[in-house]
Amino acid sequence: MLQRPGGVLGAVVDAVAGVVALTADATKPAPQFASPVDSAFVSGIAALGDRMPIMVGIASLLSSAEMDLVARVAQYLRTLNGF
Repeated sequence: MLQRPGGVLGAVVDAVAGVVALTADATKPAPQFASPVDSAFVSGIAALGDRMPIMVGIASLLSSAEMDLVARVAQYLRTLNGF
């Protein structure tokens, strides 16, 4: 969930493998990946036993223009439905 002016923006995903609570000392900044995949949406990694979950920054998944479009569509749908 992402709090934005005018409302909250959420995302629907296909699946969730698990949810964990992380402490600040368990998290590290995102490393530079040596791959052709754009990793701009990765906000960090965590040390969780023998696993290293990747943390995704929801705010970086959509550009400002895309988030504004979502907000405008949501507002339009609210007016159609009388909300």
